Amino acid sequence: MRRLAALLFILILIAGCPQEEERYEYVIDSLSIEGREHVFSHEYIIFVKVSENSFGQGNLLALYQNGSKIGEHSLTEPLEEFIFPWSVVSVGEYQLKAVIESTNGTAVSDSKAFTVSVKPLGFYEFENDDASHPVETGVWCAQEFTLEQSVTISEVELHLRSPVPTAEGKTVSLELVRPDNGTPGNASIGIVSMPSTGLPSNAEWHSFVFDKELSAGNYWLILKRDGTAGIIAWTYANGENTNGAYCKDLTVSEDWFPIEGSFAFRIQ
Repeated sequence: MRRLAALLFILILIAGCPQEEERYEYVIDSLSIEGREHVFSHEYIIFVKVSENSFGQGNLLALYQNGSKIGEHSLTEPLEEFIFPWSVVSVGEYQLKAVIESTNGTAVSDSKAFTVSVKPLGFYEFENDDASHPVETGVWCAQEFTLEQSVTISEVELHLRSPVPTAEGKTVSLELVRPDNGTPGNASIGIVSMPSTGLPSNAEWHSFVFDKELSAGNYWLILKRDGTAGIIAWTYANGENTNGAYCKDLTVSEDWFPIEGSFAFRIQ
């Protein structure tokens, strides 16, 4: 009898406890992104889908970047998918979040979010730091890159080393030029120099500061140096997915010749 009474008491407790309800009636079904990973890509495209019952209730679909609202769509008419264009102008980590809100900005759905890592334009995922190509007084090397839209570049980094120290007072220079029939041309956009004596024996990233507004198209980075003493080397990798590397030896010819690979560079 006691067991029956105890069991009845437990059933009464269970029946008296309401089941946990969903927090919100409306739902963000999916949040996705299409776009390239570097900072000078075309605009990223953000796709959002919401539940069918979200429409016609005076709600808004809002998109946030790192906590700040960057776009919204009215949910008056049913759409299979909503599209938000999104672009960034600096390297970093960005959290994108979609949420359904009422007209007064109150959340009426749970949010969906993800983090986007925006990286520099360039080639910098190489396996061997020691693989490099020397740049001498009469030997220049160049790397091609492509901009798909007009941008302002602020900095170019090259992965360089000096296994044999250079003489005091000598420099290494990076020149930005336009192409000429598929190779580096003579139309200089800018040149930045740094002391070559400051380069270590182990390869590291070294910054050349530019402040140039460039239109969409192809460009070349040319690495030069003065002085004959010592060695300056630009990290280099070959493979099927690398390209755009050229060099020329002025003591032999004015012509550029291709190298099967890419030099390490980062642009932002």
